[in-house]
Amino acid sequence: MQQRKREEEEARNETQRKLDKEKERSQVLKNELEKERKLFKATQTSDERLLQDCDRELGKYQAEILELRQYVEDAKKLHTKEINKLKEKIRELESDNMEKIATCKTAEDAVSDTFVSSTGY
Repeated sequence: MQQRKREEEEARNETQRKLDKEKERSQVLKNELEKERKLFKATQTSDERLLQDCDRELGKYQAEILELRQYVEDAKKLHTKEINKLKEKIRELESDNMEKIATCKTAEDAVSDTFVSSTGY
């Protein structure tokens, strides 16, 4: 009977030791899990900040791109205006040139007529 009580006591003690070990292990795992949660939360916050920074940078670049596109469009319009002014100037010069050619032709014809009438040729 004593033997049996001792065996039962040892079995209870062994069970209690195993239970205590499992409780310790469980507590260690809970602590590790909490550390992982904190790390994940910190990483998530860091990632969110990084994402916000990226969004801001993208916004800046998109604004710059729009500004440059507008600059290009304005430059094209100005360039087109300048080209049109130069074309108009060329037309004016060509017109003046044609008038001078006509005037010279008229003067040449007059000189020729005068020569013919005075010389008979």
